[in-house]
Amino acid sequence: AQGFKCIRCGKVFSRKYDLKIHMRTHTGFKPLKCRFCGRAFSDPSNLNKHTRLHAEMRAPYTCEDCGKLFVRRRDLQRHVKS
Repeated sequence: AQGFKCIRCGKVFSRKYDLKIHMRTHTGFKPLKCRFCGRAFSDPSNLNKHTRLHAEMRAPYTCEDCGKLFVRRRDLQRHVKS
């Protein structure tokens, strides 16, 4: 079986769904939103990891501009400066 090939970069996937999610890296399409902070994601597994940070309160520092979470305040400060 050949699998499903990305027309943009040639990467091959065994499942059509995986190619669909991968294509979002090329288009920038992020239809999934965090229910806690509204941050957008293209990949459900990345949204799930992010949501767990909220649920477990392991990342108390949030960027007000993009919603990215940080465990340490200094990491948030470095992010804001860049």
